[in-house]
Amino acid sequence: MKRGLHKQKLSGSEGRKRKKKQEEDAEKSSKFMTAFLKKGEEVAGTSEVTASDESEQHSDIGERIAACVSDSDEHELPGDAGEHDFPAESSNVDIKIQIPDVISHHDIGFLAFDQTSGNAIVSDALRTELVQRGSIFLQNRDGPFQMTDNRAMTPSWFKRRLGKGKGEEVLRSWLVYSPKKHSAFCFCCLLFPQSATTNRSALLSENGLSKWKSPEKVQSHENSKDHRLSFTAWKEMERVLAANEGLIDAKLQAQIASERDRWRQILHRVVHCIRFLANQNLAFRGHDEHLKGSDDRNVGNFLGLLKLLGEFDPVLRQHLEHVEQHPGSVSYLSPDIQNEFIQLLASTLRNNLLEKIRKAKYYGLMFDATPDIAHKKQMSEVVRYVDIDFEQRSVKVKETFLGFIQMQQKDAKTTAEVICQQLEKDDMPLEDCRSQCYDNAAVMSGHKSGVQKRISEKNDKIIFVNCDNHSLNLAGVHAASEDAVTTTFFGTIEAIYVFFSRSTLRWQDLKDALHIVMEAESETRWSSRANAVKAIYNQINDLVSLLEKMSTDARQTADTRSEADQLLQRVFTFDFLVLLDFWNTILGRLDRVQKRLQDPTMNFHDAARDLEALQKHLSENRAAICDDSLHRAVRICEEWGITLERRVRRKKRMPGETAQDAGLSAKQEILRLMKGSIDRLLTELEERFTRFDELNKRFGFLLNVRELLTESETNDSIIQEGCNRIGDFYNTDLDGKEIYNEVTDCRMLLKSRANTSITNAVDILEFIVQYGDENVFPNLRVAIQIMLTVAISIASCERSFSKLKLILSYLRATMSQSRLSALALLSIEREEANNVNFDHVIDLFADAKARKMQL
Repeated sequence: MKRGLHKQKLSGSEGRKRKKKQEEDAEKSSKFMTAFLKKGEEVAGTSEVTASDESEQHSDIGERIAACVSDSDEHELPGDAGEHDFPAESSNVDIKIQIPDVISHHDIGFLAFDQTSGNAIVSDALRTELVQRGSIFLQNRDGPFQMTDNRAMTPSWFKRRLGKGKGEEVLRSWLVYSPKKHSAFCFCCLLFPQSATTNRSALLSENGLSKWKSPEKVQSHENSKDHRLSFTAWKEMERVLAANEGLIDAKLQAQIASERDRWRQILHRVVHCIRFLANQNLAFRGHDEHLKGSDDRNVGNFLGLLKLLGEFDPVLRQHLEHVEQHPGSVSYLSPDIQNEFIQLLASTLRNNLLEKIRKAKYYGLMFDATPDIAHKKQMSEVVRYVDIDFEQRSVKVKETFLGFIQMQQKDAKTTAEVICQQLEKDDMPLEDCRSQCYDNAAVMSGHKSGVQKRISEKNDKIIFVNCDNHSLNLAGVHAASEDAVTTTFFGTIEAIYVFFSRSTLRWQDLKDALHIVMEAESETRWSSRANAVKAIYNQINDLVSLLEKMSTDARQTADTRSEADQLLQRVFTFDFLVLLDFWNTILGRLDRVQKRLQDPTMNFHDAARDLEALQKHLSENRAAICDDSLHRAVRICEEWGITLERRVRRKKRMPGETAQDAGLSAKQEILRLMKGSIDRLLTELEERFTRFDELNKRFGFLLNVRELLTESETNDSIIQEGCNRIGDFYNTDLDGKEIYNEVTDCRMLLKSRANTSITNAVDILEFIVQYGDENVFPNLRVAIQIMLTVAISIASCERSFSKLKLILSYLRATMSQSRLSALALLSIEREEANNVNFDHVIDLFADAKARKMQL
């Protein structure tokens, strides 16, 4: 052997560096093989991979990479053993980035090469993945091919003919093209290199083959011994992977898959329990959380529910027994894991809801705030939109709760900024917002610098509507405070409730005597006054009998007898009995309209008609209501021996005044009072619903189905004018002329469908959606959709406050904001929460970081 061919011996330092690098590569390959084992599924690898297979395979690689390179920091029950983190890797190749690039770009050129050996750096897991996908995944044989020296590779390079070019045409499955490097490579030789000789083919080099003038080099490489050995090794590995043998022991793989399925079954039950507790607004944790069956201390609802299910479910029972017998083992039952699953469930649910809102495009805003038990201001976010599903051919008007936002400031500027930031965070363009609805507070509804004004300045197509329930309630409150006698009446109603509610014995006597339990009177709760007055009106005889009995019962305390007697004296008055009948009638009318307005599917046109009907009824029957109440009260007074007349109090005359005060009788005075209350109520209704009436006059014709679908010369001119008006206002969304044409076409189609009943705007949308095509009456559909996004009440926000009180009790006042919002979302939107895919949630849980167990 010639002396010059001897390889120079490495120094000690260089030898140690090479050995260290080889150990690192071996450890890295071992970890990637572990990632492959975590796949737990049988994957048949062939050289021919279809496009549909490709999309399914692509979703697996991220999980395997994350499992190998991300650190673990699990938190388990007290005493759980921590998981060892992977050691830090120092290498010139970022494997975490390399694998996604090779797979996602379908380009072999993203492989890194070892500068010493010249071979491609391919881990066992990556080699297995590429063999399973097949060479066609990286071939790119349809180009595009870049010119080099006026020449380029062509699709014909991927084929050859047998029999000296005259036989059957065969595909070169081993040949792949890299769009990144504009070069050709040998797939099998890169994955299974045979030697490190200096006389290696360009198809194995880092730059690949890019000299297209020499196609004979491809044939020469194809006939080489090293290529044939690599090709054989490739096909052999492909065969054993398809047969599930050789590289991985079949029994071991089956055991791994079984273990993975067992853990997923356990997590399915855990997530079910978490969702159940969230839906029922129940606390999770207890006084002393443990799994010892012999101890009867409070372990909390979560662990208690798991232990109860474990009595009947063998999978869960086995898991709980293992955790109990092996303290420190992995359980996935700790408070941290509970919080993680709560957040994953809520985020998945919220993303699903936001996706529906974005699909609908147009939406309306509803915000309201209240202090919680921890003295923090919580603002409820609710979005109103029309969910149109052309596949299912369904239409639903929805008001969706999206969470609570903790407010630090109460001013209009800060509130408007928080709302806009939240919309931007949720990827809900403010340009698509078409309505906003708040309560009557000046901060929210102020016409100069309120929140509604600031948001309307950003988008002038946003229609603002005051909450009708708040407005109607305030109208009733002001009418009830019109006179001191009325104030005294409601004070007596409240005094009766307080008298019985302060004592458990008196409250039991009240329940035994009355069929309907009394409620507290309140100015802010919309139906409380109506319910309080109704309970006393319907059972006034029983109530009087009970008070008379208690006032003379020697077994009662002196204070009880005295208070009962005082209440009797206040009830046995002509004014009280007349106003009881009068306000029972008025509040009953108001309460029925209130409940109608709280319906999430109510639109502003129907609400305007209900309010108009209320005003008309009170105006036309003003005298009749007062007279009827007076007559019924007079009859009761005569039965009970209550005097009607009282001492006439004459007003003091001013100096120089000569006219005498005639003085009104008791009947005349109470009639004056009742008519004054009705007049004040009508005035309040007219003033508070002015903006609402204007909206109905401008755009209400679209929701007035009867007039919209009725043909008449006068009606058509009104509708045409309204279509032009709405087209001018929403000029970026609609064409007024097209709306009118589509209305006439819709009439024509409905004439031939006698069995089709159209009673409201949603019915029109359902009729349009039945065609299953977005291009059928698009302007009419969008116009009605926009009108239906206009909210008329923030009742949905008020309902969320009821859930807030159930979730954030005084025992849970330290709950974090993110957990509070997540639990509220899962509870309020329980119908959508029940449709959340648990497998997807568990996949997110597994992908969040490297877990102790294979999931």
